[in-house]
Amino acid sequence: MHFLILLLSPLLLFGSELKESYLSDIERESFLLKKDAVKNSTNKLENSWINPINGSYRIDFNNQNADKLQQSQTISISIDQPIFKSGGIFYAIEYAQNLRKAEKLTVEEAKKKSIKAVLNILYSIREIEFQIEKQQFVVANSDIDLQRKSEQYREGLLDSSFVDNALISKNSNQLITIDLKNQKRGLLLQLQELSDIDHKDLELPTIKLISEDKFLESDLLFKRADFDIESKRYYKKMQFSRYLPSISLNASYNYLDVDNPSFGGGRMALQDYHLDYYQFGFKLSIPIVDLARGYDNEQAKIDYLQSKVDKRNLERKLKLRYRLTLEKVDNIEKKIDLAKENLLLYRNLLKDTESLYSAGLRTELDVENLKNSIEIKILEIEVLKLNRQKLLLELL
Repeated sequence: MHFLILLLSPLLLFGSELKESYLSDIERESFLLKKDAVKNSTNKLENSWINPINGSYRIDFNNQNADKLQQSQTISISIDQPIFKSGGIFYAIEYAQNLRKAEKLTVEEAKKKSIKAVLNILYSIREIEFQIEKQQFVVANSDIDLQRKSEQYREGLLDSSFVDNALISKNSNQLITIDLKNQKRGLLLQLQELSDIDHKDLELPTIKLISEDKFLESDLLFKRADFDIESKRYYKKMQFSRYLPSISLNASYNYLDVDNPSFGGGRMALQDYHLDYYQFGFKLSIPIVDLARGYDNEQAKIDYLQSKVDKRNLERKLKLRYRLTLEKVDNIEKKIDLAKENLLLYRNLLKDTESLYSAGLRTELDVENLKNSIEIKILEIEVLKLNRQKLLLELL
């Protein structure tokens, strides 16, 4: 399976199947439910200004008529609906819509964070695999060194402490290999917690460095800050409108059904009495005194101003994070260049050693040792490249 990350264009919101395929089915289902929860709660909030239509049914009995128990039934449908709130209805709708956009980005950011965690684990697994492979060559060189020291000891050129140290070094390198394999098992368990993919089938994506502007544009929390500011702005206006005049429509439909009605205690022949009617009107409400008014309006204003400060603070932190990551990437680039220089040196040295070996001036162990050293340098460069990818992953 091949994964491509295009960082030369603004970051996608990880909404496609390609992006979500990093996550397990359970994780994807969880984020889908979170999106549904956001949609449901904000839809409810957006329509909260619409009052319910109420219906009622009532049945009464009385014995005012001695001949028969009187029964009456009343059915009523009514509504008390604000139709003008000095802009409050419009502000409430806009507040809910911006809040929905902000909360959706919160869910998307959480999903992106999980995907980045999977990618980071995948890079780490590959890094551990390179380190295990590299350690095999290190152990091989340790074994060569042990053979040399043992031979020199037998020839009387070295004392036994050199052999002991060589053996200890070889054992230490073997233990490092065991530890690396344990680390790999731990990473595989972490991967299983978040994803159903098999790391063996993956070709890891190559992440490229993006500009600072692109980095800010692609940051979902930075985008969310804009919607948060807008939602706080409309909430401030909505809060202020609560203390302004409002007009409500009052309407009802009523149906009355009475069996054997009696008037003034007198008796009448059995008969049914039916009545249905409707009524409607308008109500003007003007808040006069409310001690909480000033506090509520001031708090809404503070929250709005705080959201603007939060965005500026987030922008500052993101820029610092970008520059720090850039410095780390630059340091790794320098390490890669240095490792490549050393690799070239080892390759030249191998050519000379092979020539000397052909002339009988160097041993086969000397040639094998340099070949192992070259493989070690190659794998060190691969590990450094993966470290660079993990740093660039932070800028996603």
